[in-house]
Amino acid sequence: MISFDQLRPTPGTVFRLLVSFGVALLLWGWVTRIEDPDETRRFGNIPVQIADLPEDLVPLTRPEPVQVSLTGPSSSVEGVSANDITVAANTEDVQEPGEYTLPLRVSTSADVRSRRVDPGEVTVRIDRLVSRQMPIDFAEPELDRGQQRIGALVPETLEVTVSGPESLVNSVATVEVRIAVGDATDDFSRSFQAVPLDANGRVVNNVQVSPTAVNVTVPIDTRGKEVPVFLNVTGAPAEGFELGQQTVTPATVFLIGPQPVLDTIFSVETNPIDVTGATETVTQSIQLATLPPGVSVLPPDDVGVQAVIEVQQRTFAQPLPNQAITVVGLGAGLVASVLPETATIAVEASQEAINALGAGAIQVQVDVTGLGPGTYNLEPRVLLPSGIRWTAVDPPTIEVRITEGSPGSGAPAAAPAASPPS
Repeated sequence: MISFDQLRPTPGTVFRLLVSFGVALLLWGWVTRIEDPDETRRFGNIPVQIADLPEDLVPLTRPEPVQVSLTGPSSSVEGVSANDITVAANTEDVQEPGEYTLPLRVSTSADVRSRRVDPGEVTVRIDRLVSRQMPIDFAEPELDRGQQRIGALVPETLEVTVSGPESLVNSVATVEVRIAVGDATDDFSRSFQAVPLDANGRVVNNVQVSPTAVNVTVPIDTRGKEVPVFLNVTGAPAEGFELGQQTVTPATVFLIGPQPVLDTIFSVETNPIDVTGATETVTQSIQLATLPPGVSVLPPDDVGVQAVIEVQQRTFAQPLPNQAITVVGLGAGLVASVLPETATIAVEASQEAINALGAGAIQVQVDVTGLGPGTYNLEPRVLLPSGIRWTAVDPPTIEVRITEGSPGSGAPAAAPAASPPS
C-alpha cells in the first residue's frame, strides 16, 4: 500500500509545476496578442458630467470637454464610439458652495485594459441651488397703425419662478415678456417667451424660468374719430366766372385726442383758400385749420390736404324758339313733311357765346335714313357751335310723314346729314 507521504509532492515537483504554468500562461498571452493585438484609440470632445451633488448644490461652471484614450484588444476597442464613454467628476467631497478641483473617472462598457483621461482633473465652481418668484415685465411694442393701439393686456399669470445657481438668480433684474403683434388687426391670444434679463438688459443664461412661456390675450383697440374735411373758400372769381366742383384729398382725416373733445367735433376745415379774381381752376396744398387743444391728426398733417376748386365761365340758360327742322337722309323718290316745322331749343352757355350766335348757327335735324313711306315720331338731333350746350328740345319728338313723289310745296327739302357748325 502507498502511504500518504509517498503521494505528497516534493518541493522540486511543485517548482516544476509552477514553472510549467507560468510558461503556459505566457504562451497563451503571446498567442492572444498575436491573434488579437492591443490597440489604443483616442476620443476627443467627451463631455464631463458633474453629478451626485447634494440636492441644494448645482455647478455654476461647466468644464471643457476632455480627451479619453482606451487601450485594449482590437476586437473590443474597434467597436467603441464616443457615446459609449462616460467621464464623471468625483464629487463625493463636495458638500457646500465653493471652487473645487475634482478628479475625473472614465467608464465604458468595452473590455479594455487601460483608460486615460486628459486632463485628469477639472476645476468647477459649485453654487447653491435657489428659486425666486419674480413679477413679469410685459414689453409692449409701438403699434404704428394710426388709429389702432394695444389695449390692456390680459396675461394668464403675473409671476414666474426663476431657478438656478444663486449668484445667477440674484443677477436677474427682470423677467421680460416681449409682445409681438405681427399682422394681427383684431384681439388675439398667444404664448410669448419669458426671458430673464440683468440690470443692463442682457440675457442671463443657465437659469430656468417656469413657466418658460406665458399666454397673453392682446386686445387691439381703435382710437380716435374719423371726420370729413371741408374747404374754406374765400373771395370770388373774376366777373363772368363762377365756382364749380370742389374736391379735397383726403376727403376725411382721423383725429385723436381726449374723447370728450372728440365727441364735439363733426368736421374740420382747411385754412382759407382765396380765389379772388380767379379765371381758371385753383389747385393748392393747404393745412388744416387749428384744432382744439390736445387734438391731432393721424398721420401727422405736416403736408396738409390737396384742394382742387374748379373755376368756370358763368353760364346762362336761354330758350331759342322757332328753330327750323330739317329732314336728312331721305331716300330717292320720297318726300317728307314734319309737324311741327319748328322747335324751341333750350341752351346753356356764357352770355358772350349766346350773344355771338348768328343765323344758321343752330341746326335741328331728324334723320330718316333707311325709312320708307309712313309716319314716324323721331327724336331730333341738335348741332351747336363749340361752347354751347343744349339741354332740351320742345317738342321732344317730331312727327315725320314720308310719301312717294317729288318734293312739293310745303315740304321741307331733304338734306344730307350735316356736321356741327363751327
